[in-house]
Amino acid sequence: MAMFADGSTRRAIARAMRDVQSNVARYLLAISLVNLGLGVCIAVAFQILGVANAPLWGVAAGLLNFMPFIGIAMFALVTLGLGIASDEAPIIAFAPLVAVVVLNVIEGHIVTPMVVGARIRIASIAVFAAIFFGAWLWGAAGALVATPTLIVVAAFAQRLNSGLRRAPG
Repeated sequence: MAMFADGSTRRAIARAMRDVQSNVARYLLAISLVNLGLGVCIAVAFQILGVANAPLWGVAAGLLNFMPFIGIAMFALVTLGLGIASDEAPIIAFAPLVAVVVLNVIEGHIVTPMVVGARIRIASIAVFAAIFFGAWLWGAAGALVATPTLIVVAAFAQRLNSGLRRAPG
């Protein structure tokens, strides 16, 4: 902020920084609560299905879900491997995978849009593109920081856009 001599520019940047801070904090809180809920639901479902170490699987699902799209896909593949390796009847072997897919669909299409979408207004395709780009650029770490980075960019762009609309022309 010291680079800008104009007081109105400094105030605009300070407002944008506050927007970024509050948007990222709201996103992280909301997504943490959603992921905690998903992890608990998967742990309960796995416990009901008789999967060994069900709470550990719930923790893994909750943590992997911090990488939208990619994390739960990796978890579903691991769950599929678990089912195939478990010498059970096919219906029983695929039950954990079905539970993961059903719970993820509920989380992804109902819970997350209600909880996160109400607080952070960013299109899903933008989130997907950011995660894809972040994963391509930096791997798993890039996928993890892609959504918060997108929120930061969107907050600055929104503040800049609203500032341009108010500027006398």
